[in-house]
Amino acid sequence: MTSVAVVLVLLVLLLAKNVFQKKKPAKWVLVSMAVCTVYLFSMRYIAGIYTIPSASMEPTLDVGDYIVGIRVGGLLDSGDIKRGDITAFKAPSVPRTLYIKRVLGIPGDVVEYHQNKEFTVNGKTVGKFVSELGDLMIFSDVEERTGKTYNFVIDKSTPFLKSKNRWEVPDNYYFMVGDNRDHSWDARYWENPPGTPKPLRGLIKKDQIVSRYVTTLFNFKLFDSYDPLEAELRIIRNNGN
Repeated sequence: MTSVAVVLVLLVLLLAKNVFQKKKPAKWVLVSMAVCTVYLFSMRYIAGIYTIPSASMEPTLDVGDYIVGIRVGGLLDSGDIKRGDITAFKAPSVPRTLYIKRVLGIPGDVVEYHQNKEFTVNGKTVGKFVSELGDLMIFSDVEERTGKTYNFVIDKSTPFLKSKNRWEVPDNYYFMVGDNRDHSWDARYWENPPGTPKPLRGLIKKDQIVSRYVTTLFNFKLFDSYDPLEAELRIIRNNGN
């Protein structure tokens, strides 16, 4: 989005130069300005396009997926967030970085994380066991908004990584996790900005949520990319052994 804004500024300067020199601006300049303006307006008030850089949301979203997210509270959205929604939000302590995770806990919920790597929300276990595929245990759950079933996985080959185990979600905050439970840097582990009260650590404030996932456009991946989030998890696991 920032790069598009820069292009728009350059086009405006070029247009201003033409006006100052009393020249008729080239058609491509006007068309490009219109396209950039519409794009920026759409990103701010309607929807945006995002890419998936890591495996943290597999099997739902794959590395290289290009997805559409409707702007939360924008022209086409009421602003409500429900359990099961996939959201793009500002990373807790990484400026200008967006994370894409699934909403597990909403205001008023009590979220607990157990040594069997399962979550409970208000005392109820999240998801139902479906099957095993190698070391992967596959579970299913239902999105509250759509009623659609989705899958998440637990990797038996990965040891339990200790974290905070209980969160009481206050008003205006949400608890986010990845569908690839053992390969996701999420509310269990990430750091909040300095000074964040202990009860709020790991939680995402509503005004940090940018968009809500609606569909996948296509997948485009030239090669396997390095995943810094998975690297961080690996370091923590090694330190815990």
